[in-house]
Amino acid sequence: MIKSVICDLLGIERPLFQGGMAWIADARLAGGGAPARRHIPTAVHESNMIPGLTTKLLEGCVNCVMVGFEDCRRHYKHPEKVVVTGTPVRGDFFALTKQQAREKLGYTDDKPLVASFWGSLGASTMNARMLDFFRREQADGFPFHHIHAAGKSDWPHVSGELERLGLSSPLLDVRQYIYDMAVVMAAADLLRLWKGGGGGPPPIWSSAAPEPAPSAR
Repeated sequence: MIKSVICDLLGIERPLFQGGMAWIADARLAGGGAPARRHIPTAVHESNMIPGLTTKLLEGCVNCVMVGFEDCRRHYKHPEKVVVTGTPVRGDFFALTKQQAREKLGYTDDKPLVASFWGSLGASTMNARMLDFFRREQADGFPFHHIHAAGKSDWPHVSGELERLGLSSPLLDVRQYIYDMAVVMAAADLLRLWKGGGGGPPPIWSSAAPEPAPSAR
């Protein structure tokens, strides 16, 4: 319903919904679509380090291409249109202190928290590795809290393997999805993330989320 209303307001007859993201483009936009014909200043935003096809197709008919990283500029044919803005971050990511977030998660000890996730759909290869990682945690007596998101696609397999292998502990919290991400990231001492981009190096280990640039706020 909401998408239909937005399409009507922008005069978009053939909408393209990019992977469930919260924006809408028109199939004709790359050829000078509705906003361009109406002389409406138009911008697109690219959050990835390596731009996707959509923003590269649209750069010719928009006024501004907003990107999260300076290195993105070299991937566009019109670098003069590129503005580094960072990527907006929800305000609730800054609402809690680390201690408040730990209390919200019900942690009463001083064991560190590791959080890991590969994206909303998950990543089969990395989830298989994580099962090995969970076994090592168990062998070491679960020395830290661990919250892991397996993703929608892999959840049936991962949850079944957890039960089969007897991997259970109050310190190990494996979920389909982390719905309280702002709380988890605020409480985490270490984040294990998949860098994305199709191929490339293994997942990265990072300290808990750094303070974002002012533009990201």
